[in-house]
Amino acid sequence: MSRNCIPFLFLFLMFSLEVHAQDGSWEPDFSTYLEAVFDAGAAEITDDVHESLLQLYHHPINLNAASREDLQSILLFNDQEISEILKHRMEYGNFLSFQELYLVDGMDSAKVTTVRDFFMVEPAPVLPVDSLSLMRRIIRYGQGRLILRFGRMLEKRKGFQNRNDPAAVREKRYYLGTPDHANIRLHFEVPGEIHTGLTAEKDPGEKIFFSPESHGYGFDHYAGYLQKHFHFWLKHITIGDYQIQAGQGLVLGSGLFVGKGTEPIRTTIRHDHGARPYQGSTEFGFYRGLALDFGGRRWATTAFVSYKGLDASTGMQNDTAEKKVIRSLIKTGYHRTPVELGRKNAASMGSAGFVGRYRSIYNNFSIGFAGIWNRLDLPVSEYRNYYNFFDFSGRDHFNAGINYNYYKGKFNVFGEIAFSRSGGMGMIQGIMANLSSSVETVLHFRHYDKNYFSFMGRAFGEYEVNSNEQGIYWGLNLQPLAFLNLHFYFDLFRSCWLRYGTAAPGNGNEWMTHVNFNTGKFSGIEIYYQEENKDRNLPAGNGNEYTLSGSSRKKARIGYQYNAPGGITLRSRIQGTSYGFDNSRSYGFALIQDLGFKFRKGYIKSRLSWFYTQDYQTRQYVYEPDVLFYFSSPAYYGNGIRYLILFKITPCRNIDFWLKFGQYFYFGQDTIGSG
Repeated sequence: MSRNCIPFLFLFLMFSLEVHAQDGSWEPDFSTYLEAVFDAGAAEITDDVHESLLQLYHHPINLNAASREDLQSILLFNDQEISEILKHRMEYGNFLSFQELYLVDGMDSAKVTTVRDFFMVEPAPVLPVDSLSLMRRIIRYGQGRLILRFGRMLEKRKGFQNRNDPAAVREKRYYLGTPDHANIRLHFEVPGEIHTGLTAEKDPGEKIFFSPESHGYGFDHYAGYLQKHFHFWLKHITIGDYQIQAGQGLVLGSGLFVGKGTEPIRTTIRHDHGARPYQGSTEFGFYRGLALDFGGRRWATTAFVSYKGLDASTGMQNDTAEKKVIRSLIKTGYHRTPVELGRKNAASMGSAGFVGRYRSIYNNFSIGFAGIWNRLDLPVSEYRNYYNFFDFSGRDHFNAGINYNYYKGKFNVFGEIAFSRSGGMGMIQGIMANLSSSVETVLHFRHYDKNYFSFMGRAFGEYEVNSNEQGIYWGLNLQPLAFLNLHFYFDLFRSCWLRYGTAAPGNGNEWMTHVNFNTGKFSGIEIYYQEENKDRNLPAGNGNEYTLSGSSRKKARIGYQYNAPGGITLRSRIQGTSYGFDNSRSYGFALIQDLGFKFRKGYIKSRLSWFYTQDYQTRQYVYEPDVLFYFSSPAYYGNGIRYLILFKITPCRNIDFWLKFGQYFYFGQDTIGSG
């Protein structure tokens, strides 16, 4: 038996000039929120989710100005709890602190604790705005953070070994830079007046260099912004990088988006926000330019322009010298090899758009409009396979849509209809009902034409791209007893045209049930089960002949957590997956044991896992504790053991230090991955 060790070492050093959390606690805890809303055991938690949480943390919702939609966007509060929050604010005036939220009638204290990092209470200004110059206000009230993060895999990956391989050098299949992962994040604000931020990052294998001809300006990726707040009809001016969310996301979708998860109700509806500053590490999915937010008592608008480079694979149309075209847009953000670096900013896109919303005098009805025009500097290739016959091609594209939201008693009706230049239509219609304090349900319909397309659309659905899909979704939350919560959804979907991996229009369904038992003040049990059935290609002969055959993936998890007095936390889980296709079935499972201990100057968290999977289809995703503002949900694949230890210590008031060390031991194999 051979054994291969793949160790990971993450070092993280953080400096803070002022504590951000209102309760005096510096470090936010996103893990509880992620596990309550997003099923970390069913799929990988994407970078978009990470960045959305960070953006929400850096730009929290003001509890004294929050609308119903703002409170819904957190995805945990039900309609009755939201109504009680708004009623409390109306009857007793503005919240004096976040802790007052615990006193609101009918509030779930566990939910309040989970979302505390995403809210703030705007304090009354100490001095009139114009009593000090801007520079003096910056010096007196400015708050800043500098976060430095460094990580490195200690084993040498194949991409670095290829530097000495003549064939790899000839084919440009080698990494240019060092194995280090480095990230610098700077944030500065004068509350209620100015926000600015900058992020610089390089991934393992990327090179730090200065060469404008090769798009090299030090670090591989930069993102930053400057936002100025105003207190009249012009609300914000944002210069630099930003994201915009409108309606249900058919035209413009960004921000915190979960899709189908352990919270089956509120993840189906989305809400507008203006230009939200962006300084994330994800290199796709944001705009770069200028955005203006305007607003009044019952209306709000955003106008924006953007020009941004895009990674792309380019070539000549039909391999001739006729014209240069984009063969595919690349969203990975990696620029490690000469080939990847050559694709960096190989294309560019200019955008201009407008978002508007009007709200009724009683705040129970709103209607909105979203429109955007995009122009690429190179046309997208018209080359077609059967499955992508209706995909976008050309240089120019636009989308426009109308959305609405209506509240009446215990019911919330919402929807959006949008059109694209290609002639396709996308439509969403949903109804949410809070039938009682213990019963919530939602019914959600979606229809996306096969020729509907949006560059920045991100609406609810089964597939990553909102096209060629019809579906109906039903979600249900029950709390029959104070200590028992049940979550359930069922989704039925189909495609009216071919997809990659399906040689004919296919069907599918998915359902999930999640049960939480609060067995005591310090302990709880969870049980989870999910099943997904989809059509897939099955070879039917020689060449490219296929028939459709059903595949089935089943996932289950059971866990127990105990928070002992004295800062000791114990958590045990067992989870497994089975996958069946073409009269065969494979299996995988993982056993995970966590142990944590808090002390006055910090904490220690540890984990020991054993996993066994028969193939990639049965890999196990597990959310891991990590250094501040860093998220990981690795896929356990193969047969092995993983352990990790995470330390945090606060040597003095404004400095925190994290250290994480993790290691895999694989049995029966000498290598893993492709390097």
